[in-house]
Amino acid sequence: MIPNYNNINLIAFDFDGVFTDNKVYLNENGIESVRCDRADGLGINLLKNFIKQNKLNLDIFILSKEKNKVVK
Repeated sequence: MIPNYNNINLIAFDFDGVFTDNKVYLNENGIESVRCDRADGLGINLLKNFIKQNKLNLDIFILSKEKNKVVK
């Protein structure tokens, strides 16, 4: 059975634990960092291309409660 993608309007991802390894790294000055995987960018591009090729009215939203510039 082929899914009906026209019934989906939004795909939401939580940044932490989806685009990171869900770990927080702190340096000696207390500055926090996270580790991301470059393959996630490839996955998002593949998803965007799929949406465009199939002319879907589908938005992608990445959310985080963290106020960290890396999320932007």
